[in-house]
Amino acid sequence: MNGMAKVRGLDDVKTSISTHARATPRRGEMNFLEAYILQREAQRLTDELTALHKRGTRIASRLDDINLAIQRLTNGAPLLAAAGQAPSRESQRSKWQSMAIAY
Repeated sequence: MNGMAKVRGLDDVKTSISTHARATPRRGEMNFLEAYILQREAQRLTDELTALHKRGTRIASRLDDINLAIQRLTNGAPLLAAAGQAPSRESQRSKWQSMAIAY
């Protein structure tokens, strides 16, 4: 009978209640949790700001390229109109070379 008294049962299983574990920390421990959450939020916002800065730089560069292309096109158009020359289909076709391919 003495051996049966030493057998482990459900009463010996540790649970969250018996170990006094809580899903939320106690009042004194919440400062660490709040500090951690705020650090994570600050890191996320810093990363987002960096990404926005990079995106803004890319957009500004692309706008500069587009404006330069527009400027080139608008400066070239008056020269053709003033000379009375418009690019014809025949002149554009002469740029292409054709070749026969046997299949």
